Amino acid sequence: MAGKTQTQHINTDKQDYCFCQCLKTDNDLPKASADNFRLDKHVTPSHYMIHLEPDLDKFTFTGKVEINVNILEPTNSIKINVKELDIQSISIQSQGNTCFNGCAQINPSTEIANIYFNGQLGQGEWTL
Repeated sequence: MAGKTQTQHINTDKQDYCFCQCLKTDNDLPKASADNFRLDKHVTPSHYMIHLEPDLDKFTFTGKVEINVNILEPTNSIKINVKELDIQSISIQSQGNTCFNGCAQINPSTEIANIYFNGQLGQGEWTL
């Protein structure tokens, strides 16, 4: 089941919604090794826009991140570092306005999330 998602599309007059559920379990995740800590070489970040709202009483924060990435070869997944982060939602959009929703499968031993998208990401600039 590695890398598979179950996707449901709902069309409305105004928007196309996509709900994505990862089918991997913690048992499907690879054990930590030197190779598992490496991010994909075919996806390179070029710019980060980060908005954080700290809660100083609880020592936590919420926020939103936009990452401009260059996809060097077609893929339907991206790896990102997620140490101590909880991902609420994720999507990616091309410069041509193609948009895909994603779901994150986090490996707690490597602190890396595999983000699986409901479509193929072509070469070029995308915003995650």
